[in-house]
This record gives sequence, structure tokens and C-alpha cells, in this order.
Amino acid sequence: MKKFIFIFFLPLSLFSNGQNTLQYVEEKSIFSTVADALTSKDTAIYLNFREQQLDEVPVGISIVKNTIHLNLMKNKIKNIDREIFSLIKLQELNLRQNAIENIPDEIGKLSRLKTLDLAKNKIKVMPFEMSRLEQLEVLLISLNQIDSIPAELWNLPNLRFVDFENNNLKQISMLTNTQQLINVSFAGNKLIELPSEIFGKKLMVLNVSNNKLQRLSLSIGNAENLTSLILDKNQISEIPIEIVKLKQLELLVLSNNQLTQLPSSINKLKSLKTLILTNNPIAEKEKKRLIKELPDCDIRF
Repeated sequence: MKKFIFIFFLPLSLFSNGQNTLQYVEEKSIFSTVADALTSKDTAIYLNFREQQLDEVPVGISIVKNTIHLNLMKNKIKNIDREIFSLIKLQELNLRQNAIENIPDEIGKLSRLKTLDLAKNKIKVMPFEMSRLEQLEVLLISLNQIDSIPAELWNLPNLRFVDFENNNLKQISMLTNTQQLINVSFAGNKLIELPSEIFGKKLMVLNVSNNKLQRLSLSIGNAENLTSLILDKNQISEIPIEIVKLKQLELLVLSNNQLTQLPSSINKLKSLKTLILTNNPIAEKEKKRLIKELPDCDIRF
């Protein structure tokens, strides 16, 4: 099972450690102090304050107007200083693994922000103003204490990668179909159901492991490009027939649920390579049928 989790996180991991972007930048453009950055005439500045035992955002950071990427990962910062919101050219902000409790409303001023990493903090509320980040593509906010998401957030036109793992979400509200999302994870929450709007045509990876799901929306068939669907550790007793419309599906993880059978036309999933069904009350007759119907699939009971 571990290797499948790794496969899912590979795209998101490209944005999550704070150093990957920086390693492609010439060394002369990366600075670890405000004073050094101010000596540069570069039009794109990369500020890297990772693991400097900082209790607050470095004073004077707003003066470095050409800052494109700001990395404050693994510090002890409790408050997002408003100086950051003066960096109007900022495209990537990494505040992962600090002690932040609140996101100021001014976050909406970062109109060019593409990647925002707030994972591993103590955040409880996402302000409505986050829905104004129209250039945002990647939002990583796992391992916090969030119990709701502004419905307007899902209308962001460029949002592609979203990680809300290990929060306190009980429900998700969406205003419109999220046609732009590619990779989404709600693993480790308290969701009873998923909104039908989540199943957009561009969605490729969906992880809702370890929740309290009891059913799947019939709209699942709309996610025609879905390749990985991870639903283990829930309370699902039936899979809708619409799942057979997922012609691109390669990985289906349904372990630790309450399934006794899968749809009769499951053999239409021609691309399915791996099917995980461990710890479900499936009879031997059904197991034999599935093996026969999916001869090229690695099925694990």
C-alpha cells in the first residue's frame, strides 16, 4: 500500500519541501538575509530563510520589491507579518511547518501568487479573501485544524493542486463545477460525502482516504480523466455503476470499507492496473468473478 501513496504524492511533493524551486535558480539570485538581497539588481529575487529559528518574518522584507519566491519553512513563526503583503511580485510563498494560527485578510493582495504552502501549522480558519488569489495553482494546507473551506475558493480559475489532508473537514461546499482541478487530497478528515462538483473533467488524482464516506456521488462518471481514486478506510458499502465510465482509471483503492461486490460491468475499466479490496466482506464467488472480469488487473483481497 505504501507505494501507492508515494505515487499519489509525487506531483504534490514537487511543491512541498521548499528547496526544489530554489535548486533551479542560479546561486547568485538566492539570498538568506534582507541586507544581501538589497545589494542585488536582479529582477527576480529568491529569499530563502528556511530553518533559521525565526520567531517572526525578517524585518525589512517588504523593501525587497523584486522578491518572487519566499521560503520561511521550518521556523517558529506565529504570525504572518503584513510586510509580506507588500511583495506584489510574489509567486511562491512557503510557510510550511511553523506555528501560524491565523491567515490575515490581506492575503488577497498577493495577486500574482501561484504556490502557497501553509502545511503543518495551527490554522483553523481560511479567510474569504483567499478566493481572490486568481493566479493560485497550488494550495498545500495539510496538517492544520481547518473545519471549513470558503466555497468561493473552488472558483479560482487556475487552481490545479490542492492538499487538505489531516484537517477537521466534515463537509465541503462548492458553488460550481471545478473543471480545473487535477490533483486533490482530502485524506484524513471527517467527510461523510463528497460534493458532486468535485468530479471535474480534468481531475486525475483524488485521495479521500481515512474519512467517513458512506456513498459516492453519481457524478463520479464525469471525471473522465481520473487515473487514481483512493477511498480506503471509509464506510462505503456500494460503488455506483457510473464508475465504469472512468476509462482512464489505473489505480482504485477501496480497502477497509463495507463492500460486498462491485458493479457487474466492472470489466469496462480497461485501463485498471491495480485494484485494492483488502478488508471488505467480499464472498469468494465475487472474488472469482472479479478476477475473471479483470484478467489484466492486479487485484488484492
